[in-house]
Amino acid sequence: MPDKMKKAKAPRRKQDELTQRAESENYNYRHQQLRKQLLQNFPICTACNKAWSTDADHLRYPATSIEDYEALCNKCHMRREHEKHRGQC
Repeated sequence: MPDKMKKAKAPRRKQDELTQRAESENYNYRHQQLRKQLLQNFPICTACNKAWSTDADHLRYPATSIEDYEALCNKCHMRREHEKHRGQC
């Protein structure tokens, strides 16, 4: 047995996971701030112009400003999501 054992390094994958988690948490905070601002600026659904906006639909990923979102009511957002994901199964 060697006199001095080398200290094991944390696997690179673990460090990458920690970095991704930190970036994700930062993005989630930024998303919440942008969502709040979007719904204040656009209180009525931009799709149907009838209901209150409740959801911030992503137009682009990653979203960096409110121009990357669309303010929608829940019904219009669900319809939009269904249309986006149709045929992907």
